[in-house]
Amino acid sequence: MSSKVKEAEQCLKEAEKYLKTSMFKWKPDFDSAANEYQKAGTFAAISCMKDMNNCNDSVKFFEKACALFRENGIPDTAALSMERGAKMLEPKLPEKAAEFYLTAADIAMLESKNHQAAEFCGNAARIYLKLKKYEDAIDAVNKQMGLLRECEDTRPCGRLVVCQVLIHLTREDFVAAQKAFNDGKSYVEDDELYSLTQLLTGFDEMDSKQIIKALEHPFIKSLDTEYTKLARNIQQKHGAMIQSTSAPQPTHVEETVDDEAGALL
Repeated sequence: MSSKVKEAEQCLKEAEKYLKTSMFKWKPDFDSAANEYQKAGTFAAISCMKDMNNCNDSVKFFEKACALFRENGIPDTAALSMERGAKMLEPKLPEKAAEFYLTAADIAMLESKNHQAAEFCGNAARIYLKLKKYEDAIDAVNKQMGLLRECEDTRPCGRLVVCQVLIHLTREDFVAAQKAFNDGKSYVEDDELYSLTQLLTGFDEMDSKQIIKALEHPFIKSLDTEYTKLARNIQQKHGAMIQSTSAPQPTHVEETVDDEAGALL
């Protein structure tokens, strides 16, 4: 048994002590117990590099810590516990990490902390894009944008419109990409608006050269890494299409054989 697993187990024992009541202790100490569960989750996550069972334990410990923090009326710490768990679990359990970020977003949203909730949604979207789970990614981005709209902070929304369009185009859903653009174009800067219009027109007219050119715009290259990867993949796909259509086509010459000439002499 690794030292980190032993430390996690010790934290669990401490947590159980804090949750117990006695003649002289009428109320459980949920806050202290939650801290111990959080520490147990951290130790288990560290050791899960060698044993996936420890990762699963870590998930349970972080979830327990979050629940206790919420029960004890400390939602801010509950959200941060989910964030911490997400960061620890992402290398081995990325999908669970994304779920933790979304749980943190829900908690922050209930506390009217929309900026924080939006940031958590953005982290979840990033993970889903790495996993190529585009449906989940677009849901997270949509939620992120909705939260920013609610708190009337629309400055980041222009970039999120670009992100929505890129995800939909990666999913080969031009209709959804066009709708995302139409719904959110009021948030997009003029220069970016021109390039997005050029991009969508290229898809509508099946003009691969225009698509590649539109994705060369500097603001596309300034997006977060996962979105620039989407743009680069789209460019590569349409570059290959251009090459395939411009390559010389093999000609087939039909040979007619004269029966008499081909006869054996």
